[in-house]
Amino acid sequence: SAAQETYVAPRTWAESTLAEILSQVLKVRPIGIHDNFFELGGDSIQSIQIIARANRAGLGLVPKHLFHYQTIAELAAIADQGQKVKVEQGFVTGPVPLTPIQHRFFEQDLVDPHRRSQSVWLEVKAALKPAQLEDIVRAVLWHHAALRLRFTRDESGWHQTQAAMSEDTPCTYIDLTQLLHEMCDHAIKVTVTELQTSLDLTVGPLIRVALFDPGRDQSNRLLIIVHQLVVDEFSWRILLEDMQALYERLNAGQPRRLTQTTSFREWAVRLNTYAQSGALESEKGYWLSHLRNENYSLPLDKFGGTNTLSSEREVVVSLDRETTRLLLHEAPQAYHTQLTDILLTALLQAFEGWTGKRYLLLDLEIPGREEELFPEEVILSHTVGWFTTRVPLRLDLTEVSSQPGETLRSVKEQLRQLPQPGLSFGLLRYLSGNARVMEELRSLPQAEVGFHYLEPFHWRSTETALFQLTPKSLELTCSPTEKRAHVLNVDAWVIAEQLEIRLRYSENLHQRSTIEHVAKDYREALLQLITHCTSSETGRYTPSDFPEAGLEQADLDYIMAQLNGEE
Repeated sequence: SAAQETYVAPRTWAESTLAEILSQVLKVRPIGIHDNFFELGGDSIQSIQIIARANRAGLGLVPKHLFHYQTIAELAAIADQGQKVKVEQGFVTGPVPLTPIQHRFFEQDLVDPHRRSQSVWLEVKAALKPAQLEDIVRAVLWHHAALRLRFTRDESGWHQTQAAMSEDTPCTYIDLTQLLHEMCDHAIKVTVTELQTSLDLTVGPLIRVALFDPGRDQSNRLLIIVHQLVVDEFSWRILLEDMQALYERLNAGQPRRLTQTTSFREWAVRLNTYAQSGALESEKGYWLSHLRNENYSLPLDKFGGTNTLSSEREVVVSLDRETTRLLLHEAPQAYHTQLTDILLTALLQAFEGWTGKRYLLLDLEIPGREEELFPEEVILSHTVGWFTTRVPLRLDLTEVSSQPGETLRSVKEQLRQLPQPGLSFGLLRYLSGNARVMEELRSLPQAEVGFHYLEPFHWRSTETALFQLTPKSLELTCSPTEKRAHVLNVDAWVIAEQLEIRLRYSENLHQRSTIEHVAKDYREALLQLITHCTSSETGRYTPSDFPEAGLEQADLDYIMAQLNGEE
């Protein structure tokens, strides 16, 4: 259903609770009970956040409900029927099968796999003693077993195991109060480098926490470093929420309990069992035909150079706040699309002007927390781990006109045809156990383009919050000698209410002017799509809006014309 023109206020406790949760996550006020979640700009990551908060409030829901019941009124009506997944977590140790994204990580044969971490800088707002921090970190390590993973390598490859608790807590307190102001930055930089390079996949733990006390009436700073193999963007929200909750409970003398959730090990075991069950056999053909051999190579300006991280540079373009608002909240309503549909359509249009091809192969990065695989059996909204999935996606407009609406509808339909929201490729490629199928998929063309829409990394800072994010936010650290996984990476996110697009390239392969031209074309294509989608005469359904009907676009257009009384 379309977003309502008139606001209808919540009538019940459940509706009021859901309205407040959606407002906090989507940063939209007010939200009426008949407003559509996706037309308000919601996406899959935000759906996980919303369901997690709803469950903490006592509403029994699972993420799939938000995809089937897309308004507050619909959700509240079935909330009492939502079956809560029974979780028996306990203290988890022992061997854990690798997941597809972890297999892919080790497949790259990195020069230094130990030095691949994410870090977050926080400003400490409350009085936090080093001993309190150690208590909090130990509780987090006990609860989130993925942070206790260890990795070893033998002749058969890499393996992972969840270790028991160590007596040592990976916390460091750095007293800078006696240093001159100009020396503090250097001391911090040295300490950060030491912590990042101290991560060891075999020895563990794969987390480091450092509390910096600069003195001089300045706030303390907290640095958290976690290896990429055990964390993703959504996991950071969980970690920060848990640290806040633990701080409050410690101060109140309450038990250090955290939200129960399906363990990362259980998820990994279920994925491996499912992949080897034969249930995905019918989807092999899709991937082999979908990713057929064609020339997907990008044009190069320079030849013979090495595509290393040390050679990476970036070009950034952005949209203003009003245009971003139209993109997030109004443009998707025209063809009942999601934000990713629009971003990828514009990308394909921009690349056509560069490559001369109306098709593109890219690696699409998605959250990967697809509870739909095991309905009513797992809940991952509070599980820490690396769930991200990279899906090889071939988009093709060769049979479509260049009209904005036609291209957008075509890309939308192609995305909706992905089996198992894209997860089946990784399951077949890495976990199926069928050597022939695994080799066939391994031999398919490799994407030279990576695309990732990053959900904004927010943290609700209140008067009682332990910390708040610093401008540095989330950062990725790698060895500069590592090879880049793609020739060109396209990252998009909304920051300060403006869409920002970053194109990362190697100066050993491309001149800056080339990438600037592509970025300019991308921005222009986005503007044209937004203008088209927000014009008064635009708006059509597509076959994927009615999956059970089995309609072609022409049939659907005819039916809609009849319903609208058109000749």
